[in-house]
Amino acid sequence: MMSIAPELCSGLLHRDGSWGEMVATAERLAGQSGISNHAFKEACRIMGQRGAAASVIATIQKYRRGEVQRPGAYLRGMSSKADKGELNLGRTLHGLKDTSRAVAMRGMSDGTDATPIGSLMSRLVSRGAGLR
Repeated sequence: MMSIAPELCSGLLHRDGSWGEMVATAERLAGQSGISNHAFKEACRIMGQRGAAASVIATIQKYRRGEVQRPGAYLRGMSSKADKGELNLGRTLHGLKDTSRAVAMRGMSDGTDATPIGSLMSRLVSRGAGLR
């Protein structure tokens, strides 16, 4: 999940990075992004906590990129597809990862620094740990 949405998951850098932390982070981000608690709980019921957490993070990442207008409705659509056995979450996550890489590569070719804040924070934390 860090490679898909490092800026959303940057808070996990100082924790154990377990799925429990990821689910808690996804639930917090859902509330901050206009996804109702009911929609999140329904996603958990249908997809399990891990699937729901990954779906929320993917939804918010798409929302931030302008690909999704209403995150709550999008998550409900994902839940509906999952309930019918039609959701391919792996394909969604791989697509987001590929897009993140492409954006970073474009930034490098343009001479701009397109490093996500989560990656920068991770490097700083690693450097700081080496100074102790």
